[in-house]
Amino acid sequence: MHRRNHELKAGLEVDYGSIHERFNYIIADPDRFDPGTPGTFNFAGSGLDREPAGFAQDLLRLGQWTVSAGVRWDCYHLLVSKRAR
Repeated sequence: MHRRNHELKAGLEVDYGSIHERFNYIIADPDRFDPGTPGTFNFAGSGLDREPAGFAQDLLRLGQWTVSAGVRWDCYHLLVSKRAR
């Protein structure tokens, strides 16, 4: 949308898909971690992936100067985060 010396843009996006996560770790040096931290971790899971996003930006022209500013928001939900609660 153009308005005088502004050029405004905004939008939304949603990505849908499936996600499959499988990973593990083994702590080689337990002295670098808090006491009680498990020495191994294994995770495997799958589910639906929904990633919403939105943005807004403005291009402002002031004589010889051009100023571009904007914001963007993205939301990711990994399976391990949902199961760790």
